[in-house]
Amino acid sequence: ALAADAGMIASIVLLWFENTPDDNEHWNIKVKRRGPFTTETARAHTRHLVARYEAYGATWIVSGDSSYNTRASTDLYDLTGEVVRAVSARPPMTTTHLNGGTAPSPELNARSWLDFNIFQSCHFRDSAERARTYATLARSFVPARPVLNSEPCYDSLRMMDADNTEGQRFGREDVRRASWISLLSGANAGLTYGAHGTWPWHRDGQTYGAIHYGLPLDWRMALDLESGDDMTRIKAFFENLPWWDIVPAAGAVCDPPDAHLATAKAGASTLLVYVQGHAQVSLPSFILTDATSSWFDPSTGKTSDANSVVDGYFHSWSLAEGSKDKVLLVRNALLQ
Repeated sequence: ALAADAGMIASIVLLWFENTPDDNEHWNIKVKRRGPFTTETARAHTRHLVARYEAYGATWIVSGDSSYNTRASTDLYDLTGEVVRAVSARPPMTTTHLNGGTAPSPELNARSWLDFNIFQSCHFRDSAERARTYATLARSFVPARPVLNSEPCYDSLRMMDADNTEGQRFGREDVRRASWISLLSGANAGLTYGAHGTWPWHRDGQTYGAIHYGLPLDWRMALDLESGDDMTRIKAFFENLPWWDIVPAAGAVCDPPDAHLATAKAGASTLLVYVQGHAQVSLPSFILTDATSSWFDPSTGKTSDANSVVDGYFHSWSLAEGSKDKVLLVRNALLQ
């Protein structure tokens, strides 16, 4: 009720993987099974939560950190999703939270109880690349469903790579890169944001059990991290575009190639090219007859003129040495 009064929509996880008999057994770690739920208890539990919270506009996450790789747990998740669909007084919004090593699948996308796909690009060094792979994959499914990155890397969280012996942590640039790549690679329903300190509401001096994530910041300090401001800039940027119609696109050529992070089109005539570092971006001249272009700085929210050089059949834009990430925004382009 408090969340609804504040204009927030609660998304309630119905079953975490620990509530099942055997999900994620392949992790080869000791898992404290809470329950586990049976068919009868899962049905009663789900009916109770829907009856209690549906009136407040809650959405439903059928499972948490799940793999869908064992029959018993998968059957339990499917039952839970079907119960939500059956007992809701209005059409529910239902999804499932996969673990960081599980890609979206066409089999899961085909579930009748699923309304939108969410993936987790997780907390490894390659979080941004996982975001690209998972978002692109999920947008290819039929039937088409909205796609959301439910857990990109968290600011100040320790990277979970096995060879991270020095305790390297994610920073502002890592979070921003994973976020932009998610959105431009197919996550048209958006993403979440996390800072290590806010999600466990940690206070200085408290003990913290999950030390493999690194000791969290005090939640008040984590709340003020600059990466959070970067998220408000992302929101403001995409509110001025048909964000629901953003799809990955080809056509941009970058020198050097690894400077190119993602390209997408928004609607029929807007192109977005996300690049990093000292780079040259080129686009075919025939799509730019009446086009205008500008640079957007994701770290400040400022927009500046983008002057191109025409070289044969291409228009090219350059970023100066020492540049971080930028978005080339091209409007009135002739896109197919």
